[in-house]
Amino acid sequence: LPNHRAWPRVKDMTSGITRTMKRKEWLGQPMPFRKDESREERKARREEHLFRRSLPVPLPQATLQGPHTRLSADSTHRRWWVVDATDKPMGRLAHELIRVLLGKHKPIYDPTMVMGDFVVVTNVDKMGFTGKKLQQRKRRWHTGYLGGLKEVTYEQMMKTKPEQLLRMIVSFGLPRNNLRKERLKLLRIFVGPNHPHESESPDPLPMFLKTKSP
Repeated sequence: LPNHRAWPRVKDMTSGITRTMKRKEWLGQPMPFRKDESREERKARREEHLFRRSLPVPLPQATLQGPHTRLSADSTHRRWWVVDATDKPMGRLAHELIRVLLGKHKPIYDPTMVMGDFVVVTNVDKMGFTGKKLQQRKRRWHTGYLGGLKEVTYEQMMKTKPEQLLRMIVSFGLPRNNLRKERLKLLRIFVGPNHPHESESPDPLPMFLKTKSP
């Protein structure tokens, strides 16, 4: 998806949803056809449709009531956080992101559902490493052919694709099940200080994040 344009608010795009949808139902929504539409307008609308498909299944914004607690819609919907990765150690940064993506800071945490918040990471190309991890640690994969074992160091990945390196590290820390792909959709990584999600007004991610239960 292009990052040069500003995306609409996710809360406005999912405001009419009042029930929990299945992933197949969410991805199966077609882009409506419109007459008398220019090529540029259709291209922009298609980009918004693809951005909508890149989001995980939205949570219904409703008040949850129980025998001993009552949670308002503000404490259950997905919030937006922003993290500046400048000079932050790789492992500690990934640990903070994994906790927010899993939703363990919420009182409605459920390991069988995607309950996390959106996280925008900027300046990932200035992420810090301790020791000699840049030179010693490597990423290996196999192409499937004879002699097809490939490897690349973290230092080379930081020069070419630093956002892919951080996403890979966070993916290793998430539970390996069918929800890992959906949880990674909550993570938005960008090189440099700018990002296209200014309309969400993301808050800086605190050191210890916890949503208290009323």
